[in-house]
Amino acid sequence: MRHFSLFDSHFIPATVAAGQTYDSGVTAFAIDASETDQAFVVRADLPGFSKDDIAIEVIGKLVKISTSKTRAIETKEGERLLRTERFSGEFARQFKLTVDIDEEAVSAKLVHGVLELTLPKKLPVGARKITIQ
Repeated sequence: MRHFSLFDSHFIPATVAAGQTYDSGVTAFAIDASETDQAFVVRADLPGFSKDDIAIEVIGKLVKISTSKTRAIETKEGERLLRTERFSGEFARQFKLTVDIDEEAVSAKLVHGVLELTLPKKLPVGARKITIQ
């Protein structure tokens, strides 16, 4: 069962590249997403963030990954800032899946600036395979 086309349609529009802002002023970050029969797996590039800086919310089919970075610009005496490109602000991605997620079984790990989020699919309540005799 492929749910990926609907999965794609709920991401920030493709015209917004990672690192650019969209209407709300929030900056997007790059992700990869895949699916198995049991779960969705999302990998998000979040370099420079610690696990304590990242918030993940899962409610039914809705998934939100957010974080923010505040960067104090430090200059030494006699030094003046010519240009700064390192971002400071809020980063977020939100999407809605076509299948409910088992919120209790969601797992996340952050390794070398890449967040890997495993979102197990919730089995329908009372669903079971019937054997014909």
